[in-house]
Amino acid sequence: MSKQTPERTKQLSFEEFETKYKSLFAEDDSINKLLNPYDRSSTTLSRRVSGYVPPVRSDQLISELKKWWLVRALSAAKKENCPEVFKYLLQHLLIRLRVLPPEGVFIPCPGTPGAPHKEETRQIYLTWVAIGKPSLTTQKLAYTIYGAVFTKALSKERKRMVDQCRQSVERYKRRLNLPKNIS
Repeated sequence: MSKQTPERTKQLSFEEFETKYKSLFAEDDSINKLLNPYDRSSTTLSRRVSGYVPPVRSDQLISELKKWWLVRALSAAKKENCPEVFKYLLQHLLIRLRVLPPEGVFIPCPGTPGAPHKEETRQIYLTWVAIGKPSLTTQKLAYTIYGAVFTKALSKERKRMVDQCRQSVERYKRRLNLPKNIS
């Protein structure tokens, strides 16, 4: 007999989860009712004057906590197989409780999202800087990068090379957090 692995359900993204469960996020965030589920108006006058509040049993508190939007959102994140949302909500809950986890418990995803940066993009940017940052709509940068290939290319191909150089410089400037219009 072979062991069957449980079938994983499709993971929802953070945005999809937030859209699907937006009513949960809109609920009252007050937890006063949870911490004091007893209605003071029903207690006797002597209890109200003395400030006596009967102790809350832990099973009652847990029962009330399960009704709180944050706990229901955690359950929904588990049900929808959204580890990103679950981690975010759990971290939010711990911060609300003023319980900071030890270093390394909530680690960010490894690396940066997206494809790795190409060395070619960096080289095009450095060449652009070296030749005096000419306008990105002119052919000077593309001619410097592609040389004879650019010279022999047809008009349509030259335009593609100019656009590729312009996009590479703009992409590298974004990575450096430089505004698009600054040379």
